[in-house]
Amino acid sequence: MDNEFYVAFASPMTITQNTMLENETGTTQKPPKLMDIDDYNGWSDRFGNWVEAYHLDAWDHTEVQYFRPLGSDREKIPIKDLSPEEKKKYKDDKLMVSLLQQTIKEDILILLQHDGSAYSIWKELEAKSFGNDDLLRKKMSLMKKEFDLFSGLRTESTKQIIERYCNLVKNMTRLGINKSKDELIEKLADALPHDVWGTFLMMLRNNRKEYNDLTLGGFIKHLEAQEMEQRKIGSSESSSQGSSSKTGFSSFPSFDPHFSTTKSGKVLQCNIALNLENDQNYTEEVAKSHMSLLVTVLVTTLTKPGICTI
Repeated sequence: MDNEFYVAFASPMTITQNTMLENETGTTQKPPKLMDIDDYNGWSDRFGNWVEAYHLDAWDHTEVQYFRPLGSDREKIPIKDLSPEEKKKYKDDKLMVSLLQQTIKEDILILLQHDGSAYSIWKELEAKSFGNDDLLRKKMSLMKKEFDLFSGLRTESTKQIIERYCNLVKNMTRLGINKSKDELIEKLADALPHDVWGTFLMMLRNNRKEYNDLTLGGFIKHLEAQEMEQRKIGSSESSSQGSSSKTGFSSFPSFDPHFSTTKSGKVLQCNIALNLENDQNYTEEVAKSHMSLLVTVLVTTLTKPGICTI
């Protein structure tokens, strides 16, 4: 009843998204589907885990080929005359074939040259996903060049850059191209717009212990957290500008170039100036944002009273 109610009122987009998710991850009743041969590497792991969880004996037939016993006349023994053990093996092989037929898109399955056994279907599928050795080498060479030349586009958001980069790393992994975590992090860091992320990345790299322990996933979390913080600051500044007619630095209440604070009864004054050289094309808003970030760091890290100039 609950399911009928959901189907009646769920939007077509929601139903489509749920169907796509089920195809990708599978359910307790259905294995994940292979809709594109290029998705083989990721799919094969999910499919293998699913079959091992629900039909472990059937999975054996992708690793060792099953041959139906022959009689004295060199003909296959009828199913009814098979021993209980052979009947189980025969049934498990057919179950595995059925699962493969359910999960592999027909356009892919029809092109596989196999003898009908689960083992031959699985091996042919694996071979088709990688292609011949020459094609595989060309794919790997192209993917390595794409990684070396990867950079963010000015028209892309940070989220779009990260998504495109993660897709590239996923495709490299499928082809067996592995990079160290330092290489992965540095490539993504270099691809980000320097005028937006330069100061943040410099501060993150200066914290050597934390930076060296980062994984690519951890690094992306830092970027997402920082971007969210900048959105909050931008939203706060936009609302304050609507009620203020002042110009220059005073229109950014979060930033004061002559910042001072009191700590343990002593005054800490920090005069900050940003020197832009070599015709660096930073907007005024970007410069103020970077200087505001520096003020925050200095206030939280400096403990001795005095005067500092940057």
